[in-house]
Amino acid sequence: MVHNPNQNELWFKFGDSFSKFSIEEFAVISGLKCTGDVNFSNYVDTSDFSRRSKYFQDHCTGLVKRGTVKKCFESVYFDSDEEAVKMGLLYFVSLFLLAKPKDMGVSDDLVRIVDSPRFNDFPWGKLSFNLLFASLKSGIDTLYKHDDKVLVRNDKRRVDGYKIYGLAFAFQVWAYECLPHIGGICAMKKFIDEPVPRIFKWSTDENYSKKPFDVLKSKDGQVRHLSYIFFFIVNFHVLLFLLIYFCLVSVLMF
Repeated sequence: MVHNPNQNELWFKFGDSFSKFSIEEFAVISGLKCTGDVNFSNYVDTSDFSRRSKYFQDHCTGLVKRGTVKKCFESVYFDSDEEAVKMGLLYFVSLFLLAKPKDMGVSDDLVRIVDSPRFNDFPWGKLSFNLLFASLKSGIDTLYKHDDKVLVRNDKRRVDGYKIYGLAFAFQVWAYECLPHIGGICAMKKFIDEPVPRIFKWSTDENYSKKPFDVLKSKDGQVRHLSYIFFFIVNFHVLLFLLIYFCLVSVLMF
């Protein structure tokens, strides 16, 4: 990590090269709309509770949990294809674009917006990036401290990991693009005519799931010990493990 006064960017140094992660990179990778007003009240009727009443009647008080949205989408028989698509959108947005643990609530405005004709006008990329970026910075602040404009590991804090929210897969693809060697280990690059969004250029399957661990094994078959290890409560922790590994190696080499 490289200390940067711009609070809207994260910078990483790999050898002599610097790589930035900001909303611009997120937009290129995801292809989502990243500009515009994220105030839900400008897109929905805030007095409409019809969808909540129809599908989540057991949640009269408090927010509907993400796990409940998932269960509803997977188990309910919908009256029409249109209704199924709308619940699919709610499922996709709440558990992928705006991903959080399943026991965390979904705002009523998020439930409402799937019925709005302006659903596609909403800047989902901006909202998703804000969520992802805030959680990344929170994790960095937990594990690192500033020392003369340099970020160094805070050994006084014994933290096993932290949670990443939002579209974490975009950060994963960003790492693939910045460090092709990692991309070649964790995923397969597809050669397509359209360069944007970059997220379409990468795919994974079960054949890639064990490769990162093979790379980190020493000659005696043991996993190499690294002093800089992140453990994330998301399914791409192996990639970020490798990301920190290559950061460390590049510092030692250069």
